[in-house]
Amino acid sequence: MDNILDNFSRDANIWKLEPQLLAVKEFANLYDQDKSKDKTRSSKIMWGLVFLIHPDSVFRDLDERDREELVAKDYIGDKSFDFNTVKEESVKLRELMLTRAKRSLDAWETKLRERDKFIENTPYNIETADHLDKILKNTADLWKQYKSIREDVLKEGSMTIDKGSKTPSLSDDGRI
Repeated sequence: MDNILDNFSRDANIWKLEPQLLAVKEFANLYDQDKSKDKTRSSKIMWGLVFLIHPDSVFRDLDERDREELVAKDYIGDKSFDFNTVKEESVKLRELMLTRAKRSLDAWETKLRERDKFIENTPYNIETADHLDKILKNTADLWKQYKSIREDVLKEGSMTIDKGSKTPSLSDDGRI
């Protein structure tokens, strides 16, 4: 599923491109409940989830809420669409699409964004100065930990099995 975005086009039906998704109960339920022609509504919702979750999505660096609003309005075509209504599908897709290391990295990125927003929204004054100084002092350690997890994810990516179930050579991987 790493390359699912390679198959995307605006009119692509995810159920036709990735029919194995229907083997998963949560996705099959979404599909079965869809009364639109050719299941286009649920396909757009699933693509929307891919855009929100996949590490190679162009929307990845946006804040979660901004990502959701943009995808709901501009792709799904329903600015009031609430991704909380497909929370089970989102959790399952995250499990299937991301390795454990990538999920850990994703959690770190989310918390670092929250932390940045907290720092940005906290005024620096006599009441908050000590607290903010402590937070800022810990920044280097947090980034070290994040970079360590990121390195694990990158190593994991270089150890993947390519088509034909063989381990890529060093030259295939670009390491020599």
